[in-house]
Amino acid sequence: MTSSLQEQKRDMLFSKLDRNNDGAIDESDIQAHISGFLTDFQVPPDSPQARDIHESGAALWRQLNHADADGNRVITREEYVAAIDNDTVEQIYVSMNDSFFKIIDSDGDGRVTEEELAHALRRDGIAGGDVHAAFQKLDTDGDGHITKEEWNKATREMLLSSDPNAAGSVLLGV
Repeated sequence: MTSSLQEQKRDMLFSKLDRNNDGAIDESDIQAHISGFLTDFQVPPDSPQARDIHESGAALWRQLNHADADGNRVITREEYVAAIDNDTVEQIYVSMNDSFFKIIDSDGDGRVTEEELAHALRRDGIAGGDVHAAFQKLDTDGDGHITKEEWNKATREMLLSSDPNAAGSVLLGV
């Protein structure tokens, strides 16, 4: 059973993915979302990082396509919310967000600083004190960096947790 908070977070992510605001997601929406991210982070479109994240986007589309109840090759908000389960999060979103992590980690040290996180969250309209609060929640061990393990935990919480205080909720501005 999906809680109202889980539905709210999935609905927020759907809205981010629906790039043309037509109320449905298709493969071009997912790829446009990824391309926008890559542009914002100045990642060359032919780089291994870009190829990796585009492959993750294609895998997401293949997974979501199974939820296309009417077979029209677009995913409605309702189909998307229903499609996000443990398997989709583990197989697709954790992998995809791992690719995002590698790009956000601009110095390549395997950890994300508050400044690096700020760049990513500003893209989604989260700024200032909200970034600091988000960083504090995501840095669960308080060492001043977000590790890949903390990031992956937050990815799971972002879509699966019913806890409004879960660190992953801040990735969507909840």
